[in-house]
Amino acid sequence: MFKVLIIFVCVFFSTKAFSQYPYLEEARDYYVKHDRERSLQIINQELEHNPNSVEVLLKSARLKLLYGLDKEAQRDVIKAVNINPFALELYGFYGPGNIINLLAYTPKNSLMELGIDKRLLPYKELLEDTSIRQQFDLTEIETLEESIRIIEKDSLKIALMSLNHLIEQYPECAMGHDLKGLVLEEQSKYSDASKSLSRAVVLQPGYAFAWYNFSRIERKLGRLDFAKKYLDRAIKLNTDLSKAYFDQALLLKTVGETQAAIQNYNEILEQTDNYPEAYLNRGIALKMLGDLEGALEDINRAIENFSDNAQLYYNRANIKFMMGAHNDAIEDYTIAIQMDETLSEAFLNRGLAKYIQGEQSDACQDFNMSSTLGLSKANIK
Repeated sequence: MFKVLIIFVCVFFSTKAFSQYPYLEEARDYYVKHDRERSLQIINQELEHNPNSVEVLLKSARLKLLYGLDKEAQRDVIKAVNINPFALELYGFYGPGNIINLLAYTPKNSLMELGIDKRLLPYKELLEDTSIRQQFDLTEIETLEESIRIIEKDSLKIALMSLNHLIEQYPECAMGHDLKGLVLEEQSKYSDASKSLSRAVVLQPGYAFAWYNFSRIERKLGRLDFAKKYLDRAIKLNTDLSKAYFDQALLLKTVGETQAAIQNYNEILEQTDNYPEAYLNRGIALKMLGDLEGALEDINRAIENFSDNAQLYYNRANIKFMMGAHNDAIEDYTIAIQMDETLSEAFLNRGLAKYIQGEQSDACQDFNMSSTLGLSKANIK
């Protein structure tokens, strides 16, 4: 492993300029003059001035290797990689020609789930139906409506308490168990949500919403066969359940049927264009099929309707990066970072774009920030 790192460092030292760090150029000059002591003294001075500079550390490692100081060189390389896990690839063997391979971009992880507002809307419409209201006690209706309002305010713990109280009073209220499952999903308590939704569909087998929510839980638990089965059941019970078709597309993409997923999004967007999540997800699917222009068009449409979402700008920046529009990509990464300062992937990718544009100093700052935010744990594609 370390031999490979040495190759990176050697290639880097022999090809890069030293203009950003004057001591490095001076150290090289003394090396050429065969003044070992002075060149090492100067490189160590540069390290004192820039102890966290990946560039200085790697060039220091190269110089020390030339003098046979393998252990000291190894320490410099390891420190550089600890500061920036992508240091060797960025400054070494690969160079900017293959830099796009380092993009922190996993398309399937960029897919947007439906927001809670869209998921709750059918319940509100259902409870406004006079014929449906007649099937509930007044207290039952009032508690369900209040629980929905609490969920909309993102007070999930309070909503859960309200629904538990409702279920104690009305243990056979399928909607109560269903909404409880929805809340538990929002809390990422998938096993508990599965139990609640299982109870809902037992109480009311023809209840499409519960089957739909049950399918979402099964998908998140990785039980894709059950997810498909329950989603098909929901659609069969309610062919107008647009959110079920949306999740069907998510499921299709999860199993690699990208073209079929795109067809689902096409059908949804033919019915309504007020579906930014569908535009984004169709755009991601088009990108996965290599249609960058189509992907960019869809993400632009999503931003028109959903302009305060950092992930949209981040994804648009990735598409622009891949199309070679690096300055435009930098602008979008910057907007995404302004909206979400913890978006480590945006820092890394903005750094890559800046590096290609020749802005090495600014690029290093972004690389270091991405590492500080823990990007070494991310999936890099």
